[in-house]
Amino acid sequence: MNRNARLSILLALAILLSSCAVPLPQKEQYTVPVMLLSQNGLTVLGQNPVEVAVGEDVTFDISLAAGFSVAESDSYTYTDGRLTVRDVRYPTTLAVGLDFDVTAWAGMDPANLPAGGEFSFSLGVTGGLYGEAEGSVEEGTYPVGTEITLTAQPKEGGRFVCWSLGQKLANGGTPLALTEQYTFRLGMDLRIYANFAKADTATVIYDANGGQTADGGNYLYRESDLSYYFFPRALANQGQLKREGYVLYAYNTAPDGSGTEYTFGSNVVPEENGTKILYAQWLPVDTSVFSYIVERDEIYITGCYSEEEWIVLPEEIDGLPVTRVCAGAMTGLKNMTTLVTTPALKQFETASVLDCPEFTTLYLCDSIASIPDSFHADCPEFQTLRVGAVRDPVFCKTMVGSSSIKFQRLMMARDTDAIVLNSGSSSIYGFCSPLFDELMGHQYHIVNYGYDISLSIIFYLDVFEHFLGEGDILIHAPERGTQQLGGNIINEKLWSLFEGALEAFSYIDIRKYSRLFDSFTSFNTNRSKMQPLTYDDHYLYPDRWGDLNMDMPLNDEDYLEGEKPGMYFTFSPATADGKRLKAAYEQFRQCGAALYLSFAPCNRNAFVPAALTQAHHTNYEQMLERGLKITRISNLEDYILEGKYFYNSNYHPGTEGAKLRTRRLAADLLAQLEKEAAESTAPS
Repeated sequence: MNRNARLSILLALAILLSSCAVPLPQKEQYTVPVMLLSQNGLTVLGQNPVEVAVGEDVTFDISLAAGFSVAESDSYTYTDGRLTVRDVRYPTTLAVGLDFDVTAWAGMDPANLPAGGEFSFSLGVTGGLYGEAEGSVEEGTYPVGTEITLTAQPKEGGRFVCWSLGQKLANGGTPLALTEQYTFRLGMDLRIYANFAKADTATVIYDANGGQTADGGNYLYRESDLSYYFFPRALANQGQLKREGYVLYAYNTAPDGSGTEYTFGSNVVPEENGTKILYAQWLPVDTSVFSYIVERDEIYITGCYSEEEWIVLPEEIDGLPVTRVCAGAMTGLKNMTTLVTTPALKQFETASVLDCPEFTTLYLCDSIASIPDSFHADCPEFQTLRVGAVRDPVFCKTMVGSSSIKFQRLMMARDTDAIVLNSGSSSIYGFCSPLFDELMGHQYHIVNYGYDISLSIIFYLDVFEHFLGEGDILIHAPERGTQQLGGNIINEKLWSLFEGALEAFSYIDIRKYSRLFDSFTSFNTNRSKMQPLTYDDHYLYPDRWGDLNMDMPLNDEDYLEGEKPGMYFTFSPATADGKRLKAAYEQFRQCGAALYLSFAPCNRNAFVPAALTQAHHTNYEQMLERGLKITRISNLEDYILEGKYFYNSNYHPGTEGAKLRTRRLAADLLAQLEKEAAESTAPS
C-alpha cells in the first residue's frame, strides 16, 4: 500500500559560538548570522547566510524537488516557497527536516523529472530468516527517473512487514509501503530495506506526526506476539512521543484524524499483512485560559475561561505537573463539547465540571487515582467516555484479564456471520465452542461471551450492537441475578475484565449506568498495588475460544454448593430492571441481528421443591418471553441438570455438563432457524 513517508534527512543543528555563553549587552543591538544548508531535495535561493538582529525572524526563499515537503517544526515555518526561522538568538547553521514521498515518483511522467544527474540505489533485508527480496535492477547508480520495482518474498512461517527507507524499521527507518511489490522512480540516493517477521506476530508503526520520539526520531515500531491474542494493543501513553505545547490524546489511521481512532491500549486491527501504521494525534494547549493554585509543587486547576469546543488540560504549567481539577473549576463552559486530560492528572474533585450543556465526551487516562461519579453535574449530554491506557496491565495473567480475548473475537464478528452467547460464569464453564461450531456446521463465527453473574447485561447489549448486524445471532442465557436481568451497575470486576479492551467503554452511553466512575476509581486503586505485566502475557485459561479449557470431571449425584436448597426463578418486567432490559433489547434490535432467549445451566439440587414444578417454569418463561418481547428458543427444564454435571458451583458445569448444555443449545437454535426458514418460504 503506497503512502506518504517521512524522510528526516538531517536534524536541526545549532552551532553555538564560544561567545554565546556571554550575556548580550542590554543597550546595543547585535546581529548574528543564520545559514540554511542546501540538502538533497532542497535548494536555497538568494542570500545565504543572512545577518539578522537578535530576537527577530529571518526568511529564506527555497525550492523543493518533486516529492519533498518541509516537516513541521517548532523553530521554523514554511509557506509557499518561503521558510521562516523564528526568534533567532544565536549564530545558527540549520538543516531543515524534510518529508519525502517516494511514491510521488512512481507515477510521474519522466518528462517532468529533473533533467540530468544520477543517483544510487541499494537494497537490504532484515528478518532474513522469514523472507527475501529482490529489485528489478542490481544495486548501483542510475539516471534520475529510472523505474525500479521491488519484490518481497516471505518464507514459510514468515510475513512481510513493510519497505523502509534509510534504515531497518526497528532502527527508525521511514516506512514506505506495506505491499509485497513496490514500484517507484529514482529521484534521490536510496537505500531501501525489506522488513520481515515471524508469521504469528503483528506490527504497529507509530508516526510521530509533528512530534518526536524520546530519542528525537519520527517513528516507533512495536511487534506483538499473536500466538494467543488475535490483535496487538495500541501503545500506552508513557511519554514515548512528545511535542512541545501539545497533548497527545489518541492515534489514528490517517494523519489528519479523519480515519479510525485508537485510544491508548486499545485493540488494533492490522492490515492484511499484519502491519498497521498509526499517526499520533495532537491538540495544542493554551495555559492562559486556566486559573490555578500551587500545592506541594503540583498545579491544581481552579478555573477555566475557554470558549473553545475542545478543551485540553495542560500536562504541566511552569514546569509543575497539573494533577487536580478542583470543585467548580470547569463551570459554565457553554461551548465545550470535549474535555481531554493527560497522564499527569490524578484527581477530579466532586463537582469539578458543572453546567456545561454541550459537554459530550471525556478523554480520560487510566492513570487517574480518583474520579467520583459526582465529578460532573448539569451536563445532560455527557455520554461518551474514551479511556486511554497509561498504566501497564496487571490482570493479563489471571482468568479475568485473559478474557479480553472475548472482545477480540467480538471484533472479528464484524466481518462474518456470528453467534454470540452472553450470560454469566455458567457459560465460561459450561459452553464448548468447538463442539457448538461443529454442530452448527462451521457456518458461524462463535463468541462465548459469558463471564460473571455480577456484570450488567445492559453494558454488553450496548457494546454488541456496534459489532453485530444482519446475519448475526445473539443468544441471551441469563442466570438468576439482577445484573443479568436488567441491572445497570458498573462494578470493579467489569473494569478488570476489560483492562485489555478499554475501548469497549466508548461504545456505551454512560448516562444509562451507575457507579461507573466510582468503580473505576476502586479499580485503579487496587491495581496500583499489583505487579505490572505486558499485553503479551495471558493466563492458561480461557482458551482462544473464550472457554475455560480445563479438565472438570463429573461430581457426586448430590453435589450442592451451599448447605441446603434455596433457589427459585423470579422476574418481573414491571420493575426498573425489567423495563431497562426491555428497552435495551429494543435498542439492540436496531443493529439488525437476531436476538433469542435461552437459559443458563443450573444444578437441580439447588432449588426448593416448588421451583422444580412445570407451573413454576412456565410462569418464569412467560414472564421473560412476554414481558421482554423476546423469542424464546429453549425450555427451562432442559437446562436444570443433575448435580453430577457441576464442578464447583451450582452454575458451573464440568466438562461433561458443558458438552450436554452445548448440544441442547445447538439443537434449540437449529430448530428455531429451521422454523423461521419454513415460515419465510410458506405461501401467504
